[in-house]
Amino acid sequence: MTMPQTKAAEPDLPSSRILPALRFGEWLFLPFCDLDIPCALTASVGIGVWVAGSSRPAATLPGEQEEKAMVQFTVNPNRHDPYKQFKFRVRMEGRIVAGIAKVGALRRSTEVIEHREGGDPSTSRKSPGRTQFQSIVLERGLTHDTEFEDWANKVWRLGQETSLADFRRDIVIELINEAGQIVIAYNVHRCWPSEYVALPDLDANATEVAFEQLILQNEGWERDLSVAEPKEPSF
Repeated sequence: MTMPQTKAAEPDLPSSRILPALRFGEWLFLPFCDLDIPCALTASVGIGVWVAGSSRPAATLPGEQEEKAMVQFTVNPNRHDPYKQFKFRVRMEGRIVAGIAKVGALRRSTEVIEHREGGDPSTSRKSPGRTQFQSIVLERGLTHDTEFEDWANKVWRLGQETSLADFRRDIVIELINEAGQIVIAYNVHRCWPSEYVALPDLDANATEVAFEQLILQNEGWERDLSVAEPKEPSF
């Protein structure tokens, strides 16, 4: 006996299958995903599918906060290049020191104090201790200007003792952009020369500039907040 053929029942698709897709920015959200395309399940709406051909990066999904990038240049937003290290000057007692060719890095370090208690694991706890400001090196080409030598002589000079009234000075280190504008400045406090090089090594076969050098001890430096980012010129 021939059995009656029964038509296979069509799958009962959820009603959400026929709901229209929702678009947020460049994302197309489907109620659920049984398509043979890359998709990502979302908790609130359904399926997020990237729309092909979009030139923008993935939009922020619902419920997520857009992460904002840190602005490096607020006055000149079109500038993306960091400042260069080859344009700078040094001020001493309100005057620009002539001929400075090299300034050492501003560096500070803080001691690490380690301690532990008897019941602690076999590792040490660490806390900050004293902070020290490293010495700063100034170099300039050797000329008849005696500014470096005069300052070094205030700390010690043959046949004399220290000039206690004025052997310390504050200096200002200014960084300059390509247009000659001051962009960053640091005030260095209570400096005094601990080492002075009056003549460099001399070499009959060398073709280099002769430099004199001061090594300055200091008791701290800080950024001059009154120096703000300048508006860069346009010609």
